Amino acid sequence: MTATAAEPMNESLPEPTLESELWFSFVSLLRSYTAAAGLNLDAMPHVEEAENSVAIVATGVRTEMQFDPATRRVEFQMRNDVGTLLTSGSFEILLDGTIEIGGTTKDLDHAAIDFVQLALDPGFVSGHDFSRAETTSQKAMALAPEALKGHGFSRAETAPRKEGALAPEGSPSQIGREKP
Repeated sequence: MTATAAEPMNESLPEPTLESELWFSFVSLLRSYTAAAGLNLDAMPHVEEAENSVAIVATGVRTEMQFDPATRRVEFQMRNDVGTLLTSGSFEILLDGTIEIGGTTKDLDHAAIDFVQLALDPGFVSGHDFSRAETTSQKAMALAPEALKGHGFSRAETAPRKEGALAPEGSPSQIGREKP
């Protein structure tokens, strides 16, 4: 039956909960950061999604997460291409838009960056301790191994600016002047 302007449909969609909206936001961040990270790789990683689960699939590694809206817990596990478990654990999505993992609280975006790095660098798991707490003396990417620190999506690294680097005909101060 099709509803007309005079006869609205009686069917209504359930209102999304804060818990599910936070999960959808986290999954969206995983999609974005995975796509951005894949720009410099030979094989493009991708994200597979279902209502309460997500997987980051990269060459030889699959990182799966399963969300329980009732408890706000996310169980995750990372397996190589032959099914060997590399790491697993869980975290809770808190109602303030952060996650708690191993006693550490992180913003959703920083947690997503860490999980994408985990998924794209299986060596990241070796000897890695997800329970380390971030301290004020540590950088924002406290969970990243030394080789990845300073190479995150959240931090831009810039070289010294060169005069005229963005203007093909010289610097903006030279535009409109005659060439020598």
